[in-house]
Amino acid sequence: MADTAEVPMLRLFMHLFYALIFVVLGCSTAFAQSPTVKPTPDTLAAAFAKAKRLTAKVTINAKDIPPRDVFAQISDQLVDRKLGALVVVTASGISLPATLTVAAKDEPLNLVLAKVLKPLGFSFIVVSKEDDADDGRVRIVKYDPKLDPVAVKPAETVPPASAEDEKLATAKLEAAKVLQDEKKLDRAKVLYKYIVKNHPGTKAAAEAKERLEKLDP
Repeated sequence: MADTAEVPMLRLFMHLFYALIFVVLGCSTAFAQSPTVKPTPDTLAAAFAKAKRLTAKVTINAKDIPPRDVFAQISDQLVDRKLGALVVVTASGISLPATLTVAAKDEPLNLVLAKVLKPLGFSFIVVSKEDDADDGRVRIVKYDPKLDPVAVKPAETVPPASAEDEKLATAKLEAAKVLQDEKKLDRAKVLYKYIVKNHPGTKAAAEAKERLEKLDP
């Protein structure tokens, strides 16, 4: 009789065991199929700040001057290049020293800022929030080793161009200039981009790149 009584208990145990397996497998499948959370894209102001303003090369030689004057000197250079003013704000609890000393020559702005802020225990982010008054501005925050302040790719070494390549690129550049003078800007930009891509290392490519940047600031 004891053996007979144990059979229903064993069956009940097995049912519960299999039910538990199905629950676990179901949860695992649901988790595996859950959509990956994609990072929120930058606002237009933040994207422009990262791609254009923070990668612009600046020169400054300031010794023991107020932070706002340091940033103003840099901002003037950006405005001259039609890249917009540099506006720097501080996060809550951040206090900059009364004066700063910084020297840089033709260095990307993001690296100049990192050079100034890291020794002070600070870093920076670009605010990317449509409804934030600081959208697109640089915000100084506490230093975090995980925080990468908009890394700049090192410049690639381009081999010197041959005389024939320089001649071809120059001819295309002259044609692009004519198109630009005739206000056929879309066609001119296509040709400028072609020169930059297919004739690297030439003087014509350098000029084409400058003209492109002015047409698409």
